[in-house]
Amino acid sequence: MVSAITTPPVTVTDRSARLKDTGVRLTGTAMSPASGMKPSDVRELVVDSQSEGRYNVKLDQTDAEYEIRDSRDKLILYGRNGSVLRPQGVYLSAGSYKIRVLDDNTAASKQTYNLDLTPRGPDTATVVGKEGAKISGTTEAEGFRGMPSDTKLLRVQTAGEFNIRINTPLTSFEVRNSRGEIIASGQNNLDPEAVQVRLDPSDTYTVTTSQKTPSAFGRKYDIDVAPRINATITSFGGVVSGNMPAAPAGQTNKQSHTLNIVGDGDFTFNFLMPNAKYKITDASGKEVVTGENKPSQLGLPTDSSLKAGKYTLTIETGVGDGSGNWLLNITKQKDKEEKPELTKIQQLLADRDQTMRDQAAGVSKTNLTSSAERVKKAQEAFNNRIDTKV
Repeated sequence: MVSAITTPPVTVTDRSARLKDTGVRLTGTAMSPASGMKPSDVRELVVDSQSEGRYNVKLDQTDAEYEIRDSRDKLILYGRNGSVLRPQGVYLSAGSYKIRVLDDNTAASKQTYNLDLTPRGPDTATVVGKEGAKISGTTEAEGFRGMPSDTKLLRVQTAGEFNIRINTPLTSFEVRNSRGEIIASGQNNLDPEAVQVRLDPSDTYTVTTSQKTPSAFGRKYDIDVAPRINATITSFGGVVSGNMPAAPAGQTNKQSHTLNIVGDGDFTFNFLMPNAKYKITDASGKEVVTGENKPSQLGLPTDSSLKAGKYTLTIETGVGDGSGNWLLNITKQKDKEEKPELTKIQQLLADRDQTMRDQAAGVSKTNLTSSAERVKKAQEAFNNRIDTKV
């Protein structure tokens, strides 16, 4: 990261300029290329390894706008005259860039402009831990097409997948890596849902928030960043749990996570979180399990047969509900016991054994009966002899 500016930026009027670690001022004239088209001027800016870093960009020409594009002609920053607003911030890595300045006044033919790039001191990045984090700010700069915007830095402690969701209505966001590539984007309309993105602690990311109404300067916003759970469900089942941040008034809150089912089987799903619902979809997007809990009553467990594979678990809270922890208990049902089918020989042997057992039981019963009768007869004979003597 470059240090804060200590000397005034160098003024350059050539078509190609080299960025210094102290900054640079590009001075030029917007010329009308044809009738009815905006006067414009295109410059080349070369950044080497010594000067790469974050810079503030400010254009002092009234009613003018600028674009910064990389060597692949990809737009990485757009801005307008920002004399009353703070400058735009951008990270410029080593490479070649094109800077285009346009004058909104189509009648003008030779309008001189100054575009300043000055080193920006290190920004404090929001660090996302295992519990997630919240990015908050105010859209006080001019972004693409002059819309109110703001830019923040983002880092993560552990590599993995994350859910990013902006909570402010009529607002959008973009996440760029240190090379200026957009790796995730989302918006908040009527029913926003978290966007999935993979982040690594070795990189620093830029999150740019833009309002969709031109009058929304100075409007506060917040973005939730939460780790995306990647759970493995074994042959015994498993437990998946997480935390749901509070949703803005009048909106629901959604999270998506990944379930990896190791083997086929019958499962029982028990979801614990009041006033919330869940669904599990397969790789084709088909719902295979659903469940819902009312504010004052938990729903019944759900049974479902699933094949081995990857599934998406989506959690959704009720409208305007508070934050809280959720838990999904997945239990593998016991396999049904099936008696093996016997061969003909095994069946004959089993029948013979049963017959022998039945015969042995019959003989034993007969013997017991005979012995009892002999005892009874002997007792009667003894009694008769006593009676005769008397």
